[in-house]
Amino acid sequence: MAAPDADAPAEPATEQPPDEVVAESPSATVSMAMADAEALAAQAGSAAAADALIAAASQLTLSSPQRQLLHDALWAHLSRVGSAEARVYAESGSNDARGWWRLAHELRTSTTLAAHNRRLRAWQQAHPDHPATAVPPAALTASLTGPRAVTRVGLLLPLSGSLARAGRTVRDGFIASYLSNRDDVAYAVTVYDTAAEPMASLYERALAAGEQVLIGPLAKEAAVALNALDPEVPVLALNYLDDQIPAPALLQLGLAIEDEAYTLTGWLEDAGMHRLLLFHNREDWSARAMRAVRESWPGLLEVQTLEDIRTVTESVGVAMRVAESHRRRDELQALLGEPLEFSPRARGDVDAIVALVTSLEATALVPALRFHFAEGVPVFATSQTVRGMTTERMSTLNGFRVSELPWFVTGDPLFVDLNGAFSLDGNLFVALYALGADAFRLADRLPLLLDGSMVGLLGSTGELTRLPDGRIQRELARTIIRGGSVHSAQALAAD
Repeated sequence: MAAPDADAPAEPATEQPPDEVVAESPSATVSMAMADAEALAAQAGSAAAADALIAAASQLTLSSPQRQLLHDALWAHLSRVGSAEARVYAESGSNDARGWWRLAHELRTSTTLAAHNRRLRAWQQAHPDHPATAVPPAALTASLTGPRAVTRVGLLLPLSGSLARAGRTVRDGFIASYLSNRDDVAYAVTVYDTAAEPMASLYERALAAGEQVLIGPLAKEAAVALNALDPEVPVLALNYLDDQIPAPALLQLGLAIEDEAYTLTGWLEDAGMHRLLLFHNREDWSARAMRAVRESWPGLLEVQTLEDIRTVTESVGVAMRVAESHRRRDELQALLGEPLEFSPRARGDVDAIVALVTSLEATALVPALRFHFAEGVPVFATSQTVRGMTTERMSTLNGFRVSELPWFVTGDPLFVDLNGAFSLDGNLFVALYALGADAFRLADRLPLLLDGSMVGLLGSTGELTRLPDGRIQRELARTIIRGGSVHSAQALAAD
């Protein structure tokens, strides 16, 4: 076959049609942005997801229905961000971004639904050109337009019997908060003694009286009994059902120690810790907190039981492996046949200590850690460790990181009011007063929480977030003991 003539003109190339460019529809773009935000939330948290959707909302040209979808998703993520974190985000970014974050912080820190709605209207008037004013998230519209106002609330609490002290404390926390905000609430309150009659008859009596919202019961068995009745009005049970499926109208808020354990592990992760040494005692709350730490901690964890207050020093020595240092010294002396200059050393691979102990055990733990060369290791504890301590005793724990009720460090107006009436500093029942205050905060918002229009707010017992299973989860404040009292860790870091 003859070779092609090199001088012959080349045949013209067949023209290929250009690749077809298919522009994504705005609806597809919104759906993709929302899906990306969900994935980001799983990886980096709701704040990162909200920030991503704020950026998308400012960059995309969308119709009103598409923008509504995007704003609803954006607000859902914003609503899950704690008030302290929202305040930090509100200080930077674009004007639109700062506006979103300031709105989230303002509403999350409102004490009553009326205050929430006043702040929302004031924000809209101050930001007439903001996207959240032009196309408000549906959840914000719902808080202004419905459901109908609550006019009657029933408190179901044990006022007699073995739980009477606890029930009366919760009642006092609720009523004091109610009276401090009387101009903001439109409902009357009736108190029912759950220890005085069976739950079924008490529930029927409350319905006959026209109660539109029920707060309580406080005892777990009473909460289970009310749940079994499938209540037809919104209920905030002040305990958890454990394995029972909650009725559609029932939410649960309690003082679970597990919430404190999760607060600590989240704090430790954010601090970059990896290997933990955990001390616990034999009390039920300590065992439950230990299990929660085990379940939620992704790093390495070693556990040491404190069997007796008299053997704390010995237990710390075992955990810090100081005895191994002594044994190595003895082995070397035996091998060399002469005494050695020796300074015992503790292990150096512990990033932090978690102390799930009582205040008495904590005061014994401090000198034991010092004796075994571990005084430089940060110690994290729950509020159980400091509850009821005087300023003088708490000063022995200076430097401890503690998960604590937010109202001690946030300037909570309800704390100011209740502290004047009940002297809450050093009060062993302070958490129950705070639970009553949070029950007040949630009472007329229950319909919004049940239909998903409202997800979270800053409470006295923690940052409160409604979970899909009907539980209201608490994230407690991160505090550090200085000068015999707790201070916000974030505020100390900023100074």
